[in-house]
Amino acid sequence: MVIGVLIIGSVCLWVLPETRSTASITFEDGQQIEVVISDDDAERAQGLAGVESLTDEEGMLFLHDNREVRSYWMKGMVIPIDIIWIDGEEVVGVVEGVQVELTGELTTYESPVPANRVLEVRAGFVKDHGVSVGER
Repeated sequence: MVIGVLIIGSVCLWVLPETRSTASITFEDGQQIEVVISDDDAERAQGLAGVESLTDEEGMLFLHDNREVRSYWMKGMVIPIDIIWIDGEEVVGVVEGVQVELTGELTTYESPVPANRVLEVRAGFVKDHGVSVGER
């Protein structure tokens, strides 16, 4: 799945006010996306909250210092997404079509096994690009 991740500088993500590091990820089908890196607690808490759209070439990569089962939710989200759980360079789980929740208690989505990276992309990306568990 992931051929490589290359840090290529800093850009401003969609509606986020601060400058963030980015990386380029290339999938097995050749699709390349530019991701904003979230590697501290404040960035991970903000995530994609408030982002109004994602193209096929955009996403957010959450980096964690350790391997553990990860739990994510849709707090502040206004668009549906796919979640790709990654451990090292290997896809260890996917959740497709995670929907926006406007009322009630928020659903939490857990990685099926320990992971140290989480990639969020537009809903439908996993299906459109054939992303599956075990890919590198």
